[in-house]
Amino acid sequence: MAARDLTLHISSKLAGEWSAPNVAGMLTAPVLEYLVSKWSDLDTMVKTRLLLAPLAMKGASLEELRPQLQAMVEAGVADKDEWVRVMALAVGPYDGRVHLGAVAADFKLVGKTLDELVSGLREADPLLYRPQEELYLHPDLVRERQGIASPAPVLPHRHFRARPRSEAPTAGQGLPSSAAPGLRPPGAAIAPGGSRAGAAGPRSLPRPAADIFISRPAPTARPRAGLAGAGAGQVRRTATLDIAAVAALNQQAAAERERKAQVEREAREALARRRAEERAAERAAAKAEKDAARLAARRGKEPDDPGKGPSLGDDANGAAK
Repeated sequence: MAARDLTLHISSKLAGEWSAPNVAGMLTAPVLEYLVSKWSDLDTMVKTRLLLAPLAMKGASLEELRPQLQAMVEAGVADKDEWVRVMALAVGPYDGRVHLGAVAADFKLVGKTLDELVSGLREADPLLYRPQEELYLHPDLVRERQGIASPAPVLPHRHFRARPRSEAPTAGQGLPSSAAPGLRPPGAAIAPGGSRAGAAGPRSLPRPAADIFISRPAPTARPRAGLAGAGAGQVRRTATLDIAAVAALNQQAAAERERKAQVEREAREALARRRAEERAAERAAAKAEKDAARLAARRGKEPDDPGKGPSLGDDANGAAK
């Protein structure tokens, strides 16, 4: 990319508001050196946004470009525009902080404004103006920092409760047979009707005596309604695909598309011919009308000449003789 094109490209990237991160990935050592050499030719807003662009870089890139970035900051500090100087002093060495102290030292009005704000905050009500980090703290910590007594502790959620010893099952007790309907002894097969073959009877799992949860009745199985329930007992069949039939259908569809395309082409050609004939007829009619008007005008301009032929009187005299 030519030098002039690079300047125009950077300026176009930094033309919008909050557009400084747009050029963060383009800033290399040669590009920064060239921009610093053309610093006086850049627009004021391009300079300020260019000074903010390195803030969107990664730490490794900042360390590699430290000399070029320092040269750009020095060019910004020496700039004649106040906004550029303020931005260059604020970003400083690109350490992630805004150096308002440097800005206040160079611009007395800024320092005076900051002193007034600090003094006003010291005299303000601390309950109205709180540090922003309190938005991320627990309410109890915020009240502790503000010197406000915390309210009564919130009771824990009662998701479950410990089982009393009187309700705890003994070692010989177990779950009802409906609690584990899917368990079967090893080697037992499932009969088509759903019952177990080879099992003497329903088997239950023993519940530990130290269980703290309240026992609940197992949910009863409900028959599925609709199409799913109606087809539950049917045997599913594997779908087969006839490749020859699919190829024939594809060929038929392609032939149908070709036929429709041919019909559309013929219709367009016929329409074009009809329009051409109509335009030719209109031109012929206009030409004939012009020729007739020209002939009528020519006849109206020709005067009567007696020497060119016999007049009406001569014809009468010749007839009398």
